[in-house]
Amino acid sequence: MAGGSVSEDIARAYEWLQKFHIKADALDPRPWMSFFTPDATLNYANSPTLTGHEEIIAAMEQSMSGLRSMKHEIGHVDVTPERIYQEAKITYVIKADPTEEELVVKGFAVFHKGVEEERVRRFDVYGDFSEVYGRMAEVQKGGEGGKE
Repeated sequence: MAGGSVSEDIARAYEWLQKFHIKADALDPRPWMSFFTPDATLNYANSPTLTGHEEIIAAMEQSMSGLRSMKHEIGHVDVTPERIYQEAKITYVIKADPTEEELVVKGFAVFHKGVEEERVRRFDVYGDFSEVYGRMAEVQKGGEGGKE
C-alpha cells in the first residue's frame, strides 16, 4: 500500500474524505476546489464530464443553489495505490421546501488519487439523484408536490 498497512491507508483515506465532505457540505464549491488538481475531471452521475476548477464550480454553484443543506455520511471505504472507493449516504434538504423533507441518496464514488496525495485528479460519482432534482423542480414551481 501507499505508506503503511491497509488499515493505516484506509484510516488516512477516511480522514481525507471527512475533510473533503465537510467542504462539499458547506455548499460553496470554491473552497472545495482545494481538493482538486487544476485540471481535475468530475463525472457526476449521468451528467456530462466537467473539466477544471471553473467548469466544476459553475456546475456545482447551479446545483447547490437549490439546496438548503447537504450532509455526507461515509460508509465503507477501500483503497488501492491509485484510488479511493467510498460508499456514502447523502442527506439533502431542498431550499424553500415547505415540507423540509430530508431526501436520502445512497451513493458510490471513486477518487482517483493515492492515499498520500492531497488532491484528486478525477472524481466519479454514482447514484440516483432524480428524487433530489425532481423535488427541487417542484419547489421552484411553487408546489408541495403532494408531500405531507
